[in-house]
Amino acid sequence: MEEWLETGRMAAKDIADGEKIIRAWEVVLNFIWEHQYRGGCHDTSAVLYMLFTELGLSPSLNIGEVRSKVGIFDHSWVEIDGLIFDAAVCLPHRDGRQVGGPVFASIDLTTNRKTQLIYGVESGEGFGQDALVPASTSLREYAAIQPTLNIWVLVVAFAGRMGMDLTFAGVALCLVRSTETSASRSLRSTKTLSCAWVRASCGHASAPGSGRRPNASRRCRS
Repeated sequence: MEEWLETGRMAAKDIADGEKIIRAWEVVLNFIWEHQYRGGCHDTSAVLYMLFTELGLSPSLNIGEVRSKVGIFDHSWVEIDGLIFDAAVCLPHRDGRQVGGPVFASIDLTTNRKTQLIYGVESGEGFGQDALVPASTSLREYAAIQPTLNIWVLVVAFAGRMGMDLTFAGVALCLVRSTETSASRSLRSTKTLSCAWVRASCGHASAPGSGRRPNASRRCRS
């Protein structure tokens, strides 16, 4: 874990706004690892997106399919200036398979090389059940059907760890700003790389790391 953080800090020095980005990204990765928050890509990417937005950055929140060496899986991640930030991919759901370390600025922090995962592929199969809800609801709508530990609770708690005074009212304002700038989740595929949707998600999805099995239900493995 500490090696991941150190590699991320080094990578942050080479990108614009790296200090701000690593600050939020570390809090999210620490939470995922400390709490073994498996298969939480929809939740954690949405929270990371809101933290980035609150820091004055211009992220995009994405949902789509990702190709790994073990197959294709449904997934959510964040991008800034074309660089991928994906903390959840390192901890797949218990029925998933490992596909690599956390991704910071498109770098797999386990290998310190560009990630071998291909984000935004098009399998032609469509989303599995676990990805359908986050892909078709707004952040507000999804939070309304989440348990007590929802994305609002997480983003306020994470902001507190960062020394930011973010309240639930502040989260709502963040969403308003996001909607006004169309900086919400995008459906990503090789055919549709940026179909904006104001449906940011946060479901504690099934995990990544194990691609989709042929003729099996589609699951978000990360």
